Amino acid sequence: MNLARSLRRVAAVAVVATLVAMALWPTATLVDSAVVERGEVRETLEAEGRTRLRERYLISASVAAIARRLALEPGDAVAAGDVLVVLDPVAAPTLDARARAEAEARLAAARARHAAAREDLRAAEALAVQARAEALRLERLAAQGMAAVEATE
Repeated sequence: MNLARSLRRVAAVAVVATLVAMALWPTATLVDSAVVERGEVRETLEAEGRTRLRERYLISASVAAIARRLALEPGDAVAAGDVLVVLDPVAAPTLDARARAEAEARLAAARARHAAAREDLRAAEALAVQARAEALRLERLAAQGMAAVEATE
């Protein structure tokens, strides 16, 4: 009875292994074959592709403007000095109360930054005068042998 049970188990394992092997067995792949001969290529391949630019150029204007319709198409050759785009000025927007207040606030902030920069300049000039006086004093002391050479340097 044990022998019969063992044989059934072995047979079941063999069937499962055979089924797994058949499922994982590679299938044949159909290929085209032809005779090699010399001649002209008579087949073409047309497809869309993507261009990857190595260098991008940004064209910008320092003022608000409207660009006219472009005369160039992608891929057209351009040379130095060629006109790429023509800009037309836009109409100046009306200055309402909010825009005027905003412009005045920006002007006040710019004036404050300018005043702070002037004060920074004065402080730096005072520090330079003090540093020159200190350097002169140390040079005199070093000449008399009363200051270390490292301090003079």
